[in-house]
Amino acid sequence: MASLEQAISRRLIQETPNALVVIDTDQRICYANPPAERIFGYAQGELLDQPLDLLLPPESRKAHREHIQRFLASEDRTRSMGERGEIRGLHADGTPFPAEATITRLEWEGSTYLVALLNDRSSARELEAERQRLAEILESTPDLVGIADPEGNVVYRNKSARDLLASPLSERDPRPHVQAAHPKEDGQRVLNEAFPEARETGFWEGENTFLNGDGNHVPVSQIIRAHYDGNGEVAYFSTIARDLRPYREAEHRLHILFAALDQAADMVWITDNQGVVEYVNPAFEAVTGFAAEAAKGHKVGALMKSDHHDQDFYARMWGQLLQGQPYRDVFTNRTRDGQEVHIDETISPVRDSDGKVTHFIATGRDISERLVLEDRLRQLAYYDPLTGLPNRTHFEEQLAHSLSRAERSGHSLALLMLDLDRFKDLNDSLGHPTGDELLVQVGHRLREAVRSSDLVARLGGDEFVILLDPVAGEEGVIRVAETLLQALEPRFDIQGTAFHTHISIGISLFPADAEDTSTLLQQADTALFEAKGAGGHSYRFFSPRHTQAATDRFQVEHGLHQALAEEACEPFFQPLVRLPTGAIIGVEALVRCRFPDSGEWIPPGRFISVAERTGLIHQLGAGVLKQACQAFRDWWAKGYSLERLAVNLSPIQLTRRGFSTQVAAILEETGVAPGWLELEITEEAVLWDEEIALEELEALAELGVVIALDDFGKGYSSPANLQQLPVSRMKIDRAFIQGVDHDPGNRTILRGLLGFAEGFRCRITAEGIERPEEAAYLRGLGIQEGQGFLYAHPLRAHELERTFLAGD
Repeated sequence: MASLEQAISRRLIQETPNALVVIDTDQRICYANPPAERIFGYAQGELLDQPLDLLLPPESRKAHREHIQRFLASEDRTRSMGERGEIRGLHADGTPFPAEATITRLEWEGSTYLVALLNDRSSARELEAERQRLAEILESTPDLVGIADPEGNVVYRNKSARDLLASPLSERDPRPHVQAAHPKEDGQRVLNEAFPEARETGFWEGENTFLNGDGNHVPVSQIIRAHYDGNGEVAYFSTIARDLRPYREAEHRLHILFAALDQAADMVWITDNQGVVEYVNPAFEAVTGFAAEAAKGHKVGALMKSDHHDQDFYARMWGQLLQGQPYRDVFTNRTRDGQEVHIDETISPVRDSDGKVTHFIATGRDISERLVLEDRLRQLAYYDPLTGLPNRTHFEEQLAHSLSRAERSGHSLALLMLDLDRFKDLNDSLGHPTGDELLVQVGHRLREAVRSSDLVARLGGDEFVILLDPVAGEEGVIRVAETLLQALEPRFDIQGTAFHTHISIGISLFPADAEDTSTLLQQADTALFEAKGAGGHSYRFFSPRHTQAATDRFQVEHGLHQALAEEACEPFFQPLVRLPTGAIIGVEALVRCRFPDSGEWIPPGRFISVAERTGLIHQLGAGVLKQACQAFRDWWAKGYSLERLAVNLSPIQLTRRGFSTQVAAILEETGVAPGWLELEITEEAVLWDEEIALEELEALAELGVVIALDDFGKGYSSPANLQQLPVSRMKIDRAFIQGVDHDPGNRTILRGLLGFAEGFRCRITAEGIERPEEAAYLRGLGIQEGQGFLYAHPLRAHELERTFLAGD
């Protein structure tokens, strides 16, 4: 038996999974079994005669030595390690691990040894941590989780189940039966249906009912699973159940919502965040003609787009929606059969929990009939039913708004009162229907004769009124008045009868004559009375001096016609001077005309406005430009290398398409490079026909011609207007140059203008320099270029050459 016992002991020591280590009283290793060598990571025999510290982390070694010494000094035969705290071993690679150990005192052959039996607790710790994580998950899940033994006795419920059922496991009733959690019939169902099916197939799934702590029924969606032991017998059942009340309530609310949407009188449609339709209600189908199935899957814009709205409209809409803001407007759409329909729509973004827009919900109401009614009411209230022009009420409201704007901005307005000469006689002789048709045609011609920004209205009878807003001074008013007279000169054809009629015009000006609506109308009516008293087919200003000025302009027009016919218009030239040196760097061409009746050279201030009003400006401007370019090229041929030729443009020249082409032809004919030519414009150049003027200026700039802004600081210059113009030079008006050496007001204005020009990256020319002190002050500001009487008056080409160029 002794040898059998030794054999068994040896086999147990060698094959046990536990580490067995024998140490002497000096705490040196006398023996380590193979599991110990594997656990600590050493080769066979490598631990023999090594200190026990080799198997311990450095921070634990002192405590272990002291513990063993106390054990040796005691009478104990066996002691468990780690009773007061966790012990740790040390792998050969230097990594510590949790362990548990028992030591036994052994007396053999007169010596004392200690036998340590040790387990690696790493796997056990990991299993415990995993178990703890699973327990935490089960306790935190909102679903109901429970475990029951094969007989249906509950052994575990998670927090959600305990809270719902209000029956925590207790010492008094540690294993309640699953039936207690259900109403009677549902409890029987679990025992008779769910458990048997789970035993056979592994699980059962269905809807069931629990009883909460108040005895109320709680509907749940439940899964019961069977878990088997090694013999294929059910070891326990687990269940996961989800409270269906929130889903039932959501379904109920959703049902109510969709019922409300389906029965709503307003259109409702829902799209994804790309505008693709996912839902439409019956009202949508009724208004648009698109059935729900036909609309779904299509972009709502593609279904109903009418091309009534431009790209900017949709850009504003999408920009607002994608920022998460609702958008409301009246959309003009098309129905399935192509009919136009007006929808007052509100589109609202729908966000998810992260704030991302996922859908859009839109509501709309067909307001087509309302808009038609409103339009009819507006027509009746604000428009003349015969001519379709604004009536007196509409006109007076618009005039009041225009006066308010003009007062704020400082620009001028003109009021033209018109009526037909001898209309009563025509109406009485030809009948009222013919008279009405004549009024309709007159209204049409008046509307065609003025700008789109001007307002034409019928006050009643044969009396019309026109508001010019804005107006470019008295010259602009005269130009319009004469255009209106000419517009009615062609005969009218009414019901096969041709006849002529004329108008008389009375004019009042804001703010020169009056500053309120009623006074302006009264003064225009007074001027109209004077025009009719003078025989009709004419116009009169309220102020007599304006009427005299008109007479003077007719005389100028006659002289201008003669001067152009006899080629008596030519450019005079004023030098452009480099201020630091006084050297001439270029010239500005200024037109002069010799009127045959007087034989004198007439400055442009007396005839340019007449040329513009009559259209003669095109002939005059082209002739002067060609003469100036020819003179400039001749000077170059003689060796006078000037840098620039500046020529003024009239705003009227830019209203005719092809002007830039005409300039290009003149440059090519005279041999002047485009970069030598500088065309001077005022901001008024784009007021008469902005689209054409801007196109022509852009074409000139692309050609290489320099564009300069004349009279800078004197007009209506603003950043908004200047940004449209391809300007690279600004000429500061002489009004801000005079006395600038001693006038603090002009100094302040000038510095402001220089900053403004610098902001637009424009070069500067100072006009109207007459005194050396002015030139010195301008040089001190860094202005490089100027012109004025200080250097020379405008001269004819040969005079300039003899006086300035040939003498260089």
